[in-house]
Amino acid sequence: MDDVQVAASEYPRYLKAAYGEESFPKPRNLIGLAQDLPVPEMERLMMQHAKASDDDMGQLASQRAQGVRDALLATGQVGAERLSVIAVKPFTPEERQKLKGRPNRVDFAMK
Repeated sequence: MDDVQVAASEYPRYLKAAYGEESFPKPRNLIGLAQDLPVPEMERLMMQHAKASDDDMGQLASQRAQGVRDALLATGQVGAERLSVIAVKPFTPEERQKLKGRPNRVDFAMK
């Protein structure tokens, strides 16, 4: 999948195809057909209806942390003994409330 590249000129066509395959309710025109929407609106609706569980988000966080660790090690300026990836610490309901639906956090420390 890393080798797949979509030209900017092809992006709207592939986005429209992916959007059409989604099962969420779509805006309809007067005769009931799905409206032809601009790219930003299709992207917004797809993001709005994307489903990810806490486990999915934890797995993504772990993969991202490992990627950052690998990138730092690749510089050769930081030794492996100074870096470690720890278990994901999910937000508490109180923390989520404070963030108003935008839970993003990075906990970073180096030895």
